[in-house]
Amino acid sequence: MNARCIGVTGTHSTGKTTFINEVTCHLREKELTVSVVTDLASTAASKGFPILHEHNEESTLWLMTHGISSELEQSLFNDVVIVDRPVIDAVGYYLAAMEITNRTIRTSYLDMLYCIASEWLRRYEFIFKTNLNPQVPLGAGRNNDHKFRALADQKITEALAYIEIDYIDMSHQPSEAYLQLVTNSFSCRI
Repeated sequence: MNARCIGVTGTHSTGKTTFINEVTCHLREKELTVSVVTDLASTAASKGFPILHEHNEESTLWLMTHGISSELEQSLFNDVVIVDRPVIDAVGYYLAAMEITNRTIRTSYLDMLYCIASEWLRRYEFIFKTNLNPQVPLGAGRNNDHKFRALADQKITEALAYIEIDYIDMSHQPSEAYLQLVTNSFSCRI
């Protein structure tokens, strides 16, 4: 598996999909094969796993393991794998759900989640973190609990800091600058 990985993390309706589509298009113009591992939350919910406010230990681990499995599968046949919601998002949403519903977090379980996320994310070439702008309207069909959305954004940021993973905060420049960074780094077929 020689695929290079890019993760795009952040709470819902913060521009992840738009940025991923732009990166994908630019990399394909450079004749790279690109695959996108999409958000698995809808699939988890359709299987009966609780998400958002009800996110729990089982749904978090399911999201993380299925995300990793999807990344590994896509890495077999592509030059670049872009991950919409890498494993740290599941951790952030879990932390937000537990806090907002006043549930207790088992320390040993959280340690395991952090260990998985930390080890897995170290293989990424880039991790981009989108940021919540409360002025931007939510996408169609999105959960409209702004308090939970803000808490999830905060917890994802805190989780990244806790596991000491370098990431690019996308609040400092227009997305074109980050797009240029990726396309320059992936300048030729691997």
